[in-house]
Amino acid sequence: MDFVESVRLEDVRFPLRRRVAVVTGGAAGIGAAIAQSLHLAGAAVALIDKSRHDLRRTLDDMAGDGPAISLVADVRDRHTIDAARRRVHAELGEPDLVVVNAGVMFGGDLIDSDDHESSDMLAVNVGGMITTAREFLPGLRAAAEAGGPADLVLVGSIAGSIVFPGFAAYSATQAAIRQLARTLRAEESGSGVRVKHLEPGVTLTDLGARISSAEARREVDALRSFELPLTPDDVAHAVTFAASLPAHVNLAELTVIPTGHGRLGAV
Repeated sequence: MDFVESVRLEDVRFPLRRRVAVVTGGAAGIGAAIAQSLHLAGAAVALIDKSRHDLRRTLDDMAGDGPAISLVADVRDRHTIDAARRRVHAELGEPDLVVVNAGVMFGGDLIDSDDHESSDMLAVNVGGMITTAREFLPGLRAAAEAGGPADLVLVGSIAGSIVFPGFAAYSATQAAIRQLARTLRAEESGSGVRVKHLEPGVTLTDLGARISSAEARREVDALRSFELPLTPDDVAHAVTFAASLPAHVNLAELTVIPTGHGRLGAV
């Protein structure tokens, strides 16, 4: 009973106080919601995105108990991610909670799909995730070695686990994220770093707004038009809860889907 009562999260007003969080793709959508939720839970938060205007707007809207900064960086460019990591360390401290959320989505029949869109998904969704994880893992290991919680959260999509016709290339990148998370979890099992994989289902965001295929856009709109899809806040709450658990507990696989959607869908 003493142990159970000692980890009751509902009794802790700011369960992430004294933690330093980084969220890539933090300017809008799920990333912005995660950043806001972590901040409200007491964490100091650094938002990283390539959109300076959206970053400024999101940062202005944030309210919480700790400091928050925004940094312009492109996850496809290791040098900008390294520079962002150094600034976070200098201004907030060593990050012990890194949410790798930056991603893009395009769709359409694979034969007719645009080469640039496919290349962009591979570069951002897979390459950017690997680059970001590589840059921040040494600091996460140091945080875990010091005895505190250390989290690496890779944000993918349920499209990596289900058949999503018309989005073969996108789904392939999401399956890669799932396997990356599982392999990193095995590699980090002795370091104390908790690797988490988040797969949201249908969520109301702007992801996919630049899809060139009219048919693929209609498919995404149809998935998001049913009653009670997820909001970014719904997904963010799951991340905050998982990060708030005691350091020896890892909620490793998070699948967040709308209750009434039989197809599960994709972000």
